[in-house]
Amino acid sequence: MREQIPQEEARGTVMTVQSILMKIGIFLLAGCGNIFAQSQTKQQLNPLVASLGSGFSSDYAKVNGTTLHYVRGGTGPAVILLHGFPEDWYEFHQVIPRLAKKFTVVAVDLRGMGGSEATPGGYDAANMAEDIRQLAAQLHFERVYVVGHDLGGMVAYAFARRYPETTRGAMILDVPLAGLGPWDEIQTLPQVWHIRFHQTPELPEKLVAGRQAIYFRYFLSGPNFSDADVAHYAESYASVEKLHSIFEFYRAFPEDAKFNAAQRSATNVPLLLAAGEKSPFHPYIPSTARALREHGCSNVRTEVIKDSVHYVADEQPGTVAQLVEQYAAEASLRTPELDRVIASLRGAYAAFNRGDTDAAVEPLDAHIEWTEPAAFPGGGTYHGREAVRHYLAQSRSPWAEGSSEPEQFIAANNRIVVFVRARFRTKGSDTWQDVSLADVYTVNNGELVQMRAFADRQEALHWAGVEDQVTGR
Repeated sequence: MREQIPQEEARGTVMTVQSILMKIGIFLLAGCGNIFAQSQTKQQLNPLVASLGSGFSSDYAKVNGTTLHYVRGGTGPAVILLHGFPEDWYEFHQVIPRLAKKFTVVAVDLRGMGGSEATPGGYDAANMAEDIRQLAAQLHFERVYVVGHDLGGMVAYAFARRYPETTRGAMILDVPLAGLGPWDEIQTLPQVWHIRFHQTPELPEKLVAGRQAIYFRYFLSGPNFSDADVAHYAESYASVEKLHSIFEFYRAFPEDAKFNAAQRSATNVPLLLAAGEKSPFHPYIPSTARALREHGCSNVRTEVIKDSVHYVADEQPGTVAQLVEQYAAEASLRTPELDRVIASLRGAYAAFNRGDTDAAVEPLDAHIEWTEPAAFPGGGTYHGREAVRHYLAQSRSPWAEGSSEPEQFIAANNRIVVFVRARFRTKGSDTWQDVSLADVYTVNNGELVQMRAFADRQEALHWAGVEDQVTGR
């Protein structure tokens, strides 16, 4: 039986409840106002993001024991931009709006830098690549194209090495790679004196603290950087913890060198090395590319950015944007099926070079149509795997020694274009011949059903229908 409550007591109870509800409402309104104020403050603190135009946002993600700040905009295949020293995401502010017309662009502040959280350690490139992998996973990107400049380029290469299944391609802008090729020689250049200074324990933090603008202006000189730009970067590294983070990256170079030297597995992830025309790193691009190929990277290309030194995204943003558009668009046409076929083709070329024609034709469809230019010895069309095997064996017979090395695989839709460098010496001759060729394969249901060889690489690209993606025209 329900107990009866006296009228006065009931009235007091109602008033108490109303009072409580009123207080809760005031609290909630205050909370909402506080959240709104924080939101307004957040927007006010990011005028640089607003300057990109509409459709761009600034956000944070907890990954791998830290919190990364990033700026995002656009739609389409994912492109991740990684900055260098002494900048942050804003390094790419002149590039982002153009890329966002074709891609989903995410410009990241690396661990401990810019708006990202500083941590006591974890600044080796391989671990920072894990930061980016976890960020990509949180953003639900299955495969990404990674662009890194300077320190960011080191992370981009580590990302491509650690997570080839997640990487559509990687662009490494104006930076050598620790432990590879000319790395030791590059460290002796007078232009990179700061590497040793940054690696010195504790001292750089003490000397640069409070003098960030002066120190950064030494590097960010010239008309491409305003005083406001330098002030922004000085603010990004205003705390000793942030300075410590950037210097710790340099102190991790020996660990990066060990990681890079150990990477020797075969990979066909497209890698682009680009340097400023006037950069001290420009002369070392060919030897770096050669070292990457020696470490198993079969798809390495190089570019030179005209009228630029080191800070290429600031000095020539239009050229950098065009390169990213070109190579990221090409990479977005690749599929896992084509990647598997490319791996089998790499094995086929290796088998041909060691004289094993049986293994060389094994990846081919039993009924393949194989066409060699009429100007080539034995030129013509061959039908079936056995006929191709016989042709390949005959094509090697005049050689005293030689090889056909695939320099680059360009995959798009159902076609694979292979740029081949044939280098051989015929019997009875001491003269070596070098010939640049292109083989175009057609794939149907995972099978290599057609091959057509070209003496002119541009003609091969045109015939394959990928000329626009490759040349950017």
